[in-house]
Parts: sequence; structure tokens; C-alpha cells
Amino acid sequence: MTGNMLLQKICAAQNLCNLPKPNVLDLSENYLEKDGKDAVHKLLDDLNFLPGMKVLMLPWGDDVKVCLTKLLELLKTMPQLTKVGLRKWSLTDAQIRILGSFFEKKHLENLQHLDLAMNCVRSDGWLSFMHPLICLKKLIFLDFSSKQDWVPTSLLVCKLSQVLTTQSSLKEIKVTGWTFDSCDLGLINGAKKRKRKKKKREKRNNKKTKRTKKRKKSKKRKRKKKKREKRNNKKTKRTKKRKKSKVKAKEKKE
Repeated sequence: MTGNMLLQKICAAQNLCNLPKPNVLDLSENYLEKDGKDAVHKLLDDLNFLPGMKVLMLPWGDDVKVCLTKLLELLKTMPQLTKVGLRKWSLTDAQIRILGSFFEKKHLENLQHLDLAMNCVRSDGWLSFMHPLICLKKLIFLDFSSKQDWVPTSLLVCKLSQVLTTQSSLKEIKVTGWTFDSCDLGLINGAKKRKRKKKKREKRNNKKTKRTKKRKKSKKRKRKKKKREKRNNKKTKRTKKRKKSKVKAKEKKE
């Protein structure tokens, strides 16, 4: 790549950040070719001044993964993020472990969409990433797709099925390129069924809770009504008593 092309990329990154407080930035379709790390570094520097970002889908290139540490420092300042994309960042098992440790510290608790597709992660890396996923309680969508077909270990498939069951908010995991055998598919389908049952159970429990609360409220209202009626009856009796005593006093005077 020529120096001019790289300079244009850096300038483009700078101009993007001159926009009036953007909260969505999607550059995921942009390929920065070789030496794109300089443009990404510049972009990350400028994004420091935009803590209100909600969507950050970054461009990709041959060497942009060296920016991961700097990116994670930036993400700490963006608690409102709901969507993050590191597609085609050439992340390996080592980098995915670093990313997992970041999520374990409960950064980005509002994250709903995480795109880590087309990286270079294998079974050990994804396995280490399964536990940190539990910290992302609001996660709805995950993309772990691979560039090439590969066979995940049975332990990884087992852990993935556990994540499917335990993460109640999770609706979709894309794993294009992962090759599953019938046993793997059985585990995943079993996890889906358990999740559906869990949701139904939660729905029933919520209805019961609502009914219980409704009953309690109605009982409370009835108790209040009875107390009010009791007070009113006492007042009425006292009023009648006073009237009678006044009548008697008048009669005595006469």
C-alpha cells in the first residue's frame, strides 16, 4: 500500500470523529489492507471523545489485531455500547482469551450484539470464552462463524449448549463453518428444548407472581376499606351519642 492511501485512511478516521457526537459507527465492510493498524489506531484515539457510542463495528485488515489492547481501554469508557463488531480481525486463541478476561470484569454490561466472525480462533480459544459470556446478561446475538470449515471438540459443543441454556436473553448464535456430528446436534437441540421449557416455566411463574400480587393488593384494599368503615361506624356512633346526650340535657333543663 502506498503512503498516500494510508494517509487517506487516517484522514477519513479523523473526519468521522468530527461529526457532532455520533452514537453509531459501522465500518465493518471496510478492508484496510496492509498497515491498516495506523488508521485504526488513529480512529481509536479520536473515539476517546465519544463516550456515548452505542454501536461500534470496526473495519478489518491484515494486522489490525495489534490494536486490541488499545481498543479494550477505549471500550471501558463506553458503557452504553450495545453492539460491537471485530469481524475479520484475525484474532487468535490468545487474543480471544484477552477479550474474555475483559468481559469477565463486567465491562459492557449492556452489550446485546457481539460479532467475532471470520477470525482465527479454534476450540481452546472459544472454550476459554464460554465462561465470560455468562457475564453478558443482556446478550441477544452472537456470531462465531469461521472462514473455513472445522470440527469443534465435544467439550466445546457441550459448553456452547450450556451457554444456550443459561443465557435467557440469547436468541441467536451463528456458527457458520463449524462442523457438527449427530451427537453434537443432539446436545444443541437438547439445550434449545431446555431453554424453551425454562422460558415457559418463567412465564408461568411470572403469571403466578402477578396473580399473587393482585390478590395481595385486593386483600390490602379490602382491609383498608374495612378499617375505613369501622372508623366511620365509630364516628357515627359517637355523633349519635352526642346528639342523645344533648337531647337529654335539654329535657332536664326544661
